[in-house]
Amino acid sequence: MDKIEIKMAEDGSLSTNSLYMLNQQAYDTVNPLGIKEKHDQLNNLYEWVKEQRCDYTMLLCHERRDYTIFRYKTREDKKYHYGIFNDLKQCLENRGKLLDVRYLQDQDAWEIWIRIFEDGGHQNYMYMFFNAEGFVVEV
Repeated sequence: MDKIEIKMAEDGSLSTNSLYMLNQQAYDTVNPLGIKEKHDQLNNLYEWVKEQRCDYTMLLCHERRDYTIFRYKTREDKKYHYGIFNDLKQCLENRGKLLDVRYLQDQDAWEIWIRIFEDGGHQNYMYMFFNAEGFVVEV
């Protein structure tokens, strides 16, 4: 495991970047979710999606410059929520192996860790999934 240089802020706290890198390394010790764990965690995400009343959601990984906005045109269709969830699930699985899916109540968003295999190795990345209603301006 590579060593991380931890830089402290003037007030003695860890910088956000250092915390992210610590989490990234910690997830190296985590196995991808098994079938049941994955189902349970994604089912919690599905329940959250059903409660949302927005036309746009976003899956974002700043480190990879990976920004995906989901637009849903109609809620009258009974399959609306399942469509959002199914599109998101497919999008996540196309990126790599799911390591963790957790709800951040204080941000009303989801933190999703994915192991992505590329260039003969792998790297763990954090994605956020959230209501992105204010991110899109339609003209």
